[in-house]
Amino acid sequence: MSIQYINGDLFSNIDALLLHACNCKRTWGKGVAYGFAQEFPKAYEIHRTFNATPGDIQVIEGDRQTIVCLFTSKGYGRDTDPVVDILTNTKNALE
Repeated sequence: MSIQYINGDLFSNIDALLLHACNCKRTWGKGVAYGFAQEFPKAYEIHRTFNATPGDIQVIEGDRQTIVCLFTSKGYGRDTDPVVDILTNTKNALE
């Protein structure tokens, strides 16, 4: 597996697989996740119906890009999991 770093607009590449960290409360309310919700409202509606536990993934096929949600924490804000758990959950989701 290789990772390619590209500078520019995250949502402009139509041949991209867009991965982002998500919480298990199914919210895209802040940061990059909020950008996903604004750019892909249909995908957000699909995401909100998906039940996940940390370490799971969700693949949402869109018209322009495929979005892969990596569930890295049970909650967000003050309910965010400890960093060590987020790293473990991220590794499990990527595997």
